[in-house]
Amino acid sequence: MQKPFLLILCGIPSSGKSTLARGVASRLEKEYGFFTVAVTSDAFRHMVPTYSRIFEPELEHFVREATYRTVEEALRRKLLVISDDVNYYRSIRRQLKRIAERAGASFAIVYVDTPLEVALRWNGERGEPVPNTVIEEMHHKLDRPGEKYMWDTPLLTVDPSRSKLEELTQLVASKVAQKVREEEDAPAEKRLTKLQSIRMDLDRETRQAMGEVMKRYGNLDLAREISDLRKKTIDEAVKRGLSVVETTGLFYERAELILKSNKRKFEGETMLHVGLFGHVDHGKTQLARCLTDIPSTAGLDKHPQAQERGMSIDMGFSAFNLGKHVVTLVDLPGHHSLIRHVVAGANIIDQGILVVAANEGPKVQTLEHLQILTSLGIERLIVAINKIDLIEDKELDQIREKVENLLKKTPFENSPIVLISAIKCEGIQELKETLVESLSLPVRHWSGSLKIPISHSFHISGIGTVVTGTILRGKVRVGDSVEILPHRKECRVRSIQIFGKDVKEASAGDRVGMTLLKVRSKDLSRGDIVVTPGAMGVRDLLDVEVEVMTRYGGSLRQRDTVHINIGLKTVLGQIYPYTTHQSMKILRKSVSPGSRCMALINMQQALPVEVGDKVLLVKLDLPHERSRIVGVAKIAALPRQPEIYAAKIKKGIVQKKTHDGLYVVSGLFKTKEAAQHVAEKRRKLFAAESKAKATVVRNHGDEGDVIASFETSPILSEDVYYYRLRRVKVD
Repeated sequence: MQKPFLLILCGIPSSGKSTLARGVASRLEKEYGFFTVAVTSDAFRHMVPTYSRIFEPELEHFVREATYRTVEEALRRKLLVISDDVNYYRSIRRQLKRIAERAGASFAIVYVDTPLEVALRWNGERGEPVPNTVIEEMHHKLDRPGEKYMWDTPLLTVDPSRSKLEELTQLVASKVAQKVREEEDAPAEKRLTKLQSIRMDLDRETRQAMGEVMKRYGNLDLAREISDLRKKTIDEAVKRGLSVVETTGLFYERAELILKSNKRKFEGETMLHVGLFGHVDHGKTQLARCLTDIPSTAGLDKHPQAQERGMSIDMGFSAFNLGKHVVTLVDLPGHHSLIRHVVAGANIIDQGILVVAANEGPKVQTLEHLQILTSLGIERLIVAINKIDLIEDKELDQIREKVENLLKKTPFENSPIVLISAIKCEGIQELKETLVESLSLPVRHWSGSLKIPISHSFHISGIGTVVTGTILRGKVRVGDSVEILPHRKECRVRSIQIFGKDVKEASAGDRVGMTLLKVRSKDLSRGDIVVTPGAMGVRDLLDVEVEVMTRYGGSLRQRDTVHINIGLKTVLGQIYPYTTHQSMKILRKSVSPGSRCMALINMQQALPVEVGDKVLLVKLDLPHERSRIVGVAKIAALPRQPEIYAAKIKKGIVQKKTHDGLYVVSGLFKTKEAAQHVAEKRRKLFAAESKAKATVVRNHGDEGDVIASFETSPILSEDVYYYRLRRVKVD
């Protein structure tokens, strides 16, 4: 059987790709014996009759996913696949590369470099099925293969306008056939080349990340330490098989630790994000009013329902200047029914201020918000005891003691406590000074693909669709093409503002408002993510490492339905905790509080996710008096298909050794017939103490005993286990 192979064609519309693809596919089958399929997204568009008259952006997600899945399925079936699409973004070619790698396939790129004027002429001769403006735009946006990455270097660059079709198809087919056979004949050399390519990609991206760090914090002494860190990170990434995104993220995290240990401070201007947490009506919004210089989206309870009900019902954003820095305040609702907004806000902050009313002390949501901060890895916290004007000094000491007891045995045990009256704006200066002392300027993920979770979206007449969010990774510039997930909507950035000021560019850590072209605000929602086109995937199945919270009142059980929070999105999902045996996932019945496990999570809605993303598991249907935080998880993998088994385990013991060197095992089966059935299947047994493996050879006697052949000598009377596995349906 032939090995799978992916040929990626790249070029503008009407460049002759489809004609070339059909000719090459025909030659590869007839002359070289390779079973070949040409896959094009246009085939799926033609299934929708209205596409011939009207472009349907809502269906583009279906078209792209259908195309990717078809390519993946064809490779899985060991076919030679030709991707007959424009593939004009490098990120799209990277996605196809990853699909090939998951299928164990090699790939090559052929760049169809037809001149723009020729493509426009050919398009006109065909009756302009593609608007000329689209061809011109794609020509302008096209990432030429091989300009940045070694893996993206084309096998061939061809110009159909300069060669006869028959000669061109023969050239491409022969080169592809040669490439396929080279891959089959030299697997060791192929692995080495792949490793070198991976190293070059990691080297390039981490070098860029190091440059961003040094630009802000560096000196010569630190440069050597950061450079050594970069090399060690690459070595570790290669051993662990980390992606480029995971590797640069790991580098930034460790660079931040080095900067902290060296007490390095960034002298320029930067933006910091502080969340206001606490029980309902403890004064968070009033504190935000005292601090705020720069109101922003939905800030300070602008929402009509918030004013009517007298409490925050959504995240509010505002800001104030603190020396050279701008501090973004994220005001989070305290009512128990709005916990999903609190979880969302905690995902985009650097540190927190926990507000506790002096006349009430810590309440249920005070503790719940503290759990959320702990679960999501927020490292710094200030406690602001508010409404001190309502109680006597003696009572204030008691409240302070309660707060200190609340913080004990948490990461915030030694956090500073500040006394304030937000209604009178008293103690605010001390709070600001404490904030300055506690601030640790973070290392952002300044390089890499763009990632901005949308917190708000709305329409402004005469301007268009506006989205706001905090940039978690990368940079965005006016004029950039971006993609919005999970909808797969591509659009262009028309303008960028940072708290009302127009800017041409913004980078990780900035809170921005952007006007976007070619997208409607009503199609967007909180938690959608603005990304570099093709840089992230959308999945509904996650493989995660989970820690069940000690304070959670019960165990985490198989098939439990929980609320899954990733970034600013919360959806329902079912969880399947498992343990691993011989590379198979074996379903666990339950996981007790304080324990860790691996688990599959099947979400009811597909979300944009990456390996390494944090996941919070919450039971929003529980009474608010109970702890509703089930656990915290980290995405370890993004499997396409669920594969998990339920194990029926039987236990027996090694009874005695027979004269022919075999062993009698008893207690596994109740009847002679059951023992005979297992023996016929040559089932495996596993010894608990000696770790010896065995094969059931035949039944023994009339009581269900069996004779087993062990690979190594077991211990007499030790426990032996027989596993029977059944595949579990994940739905």
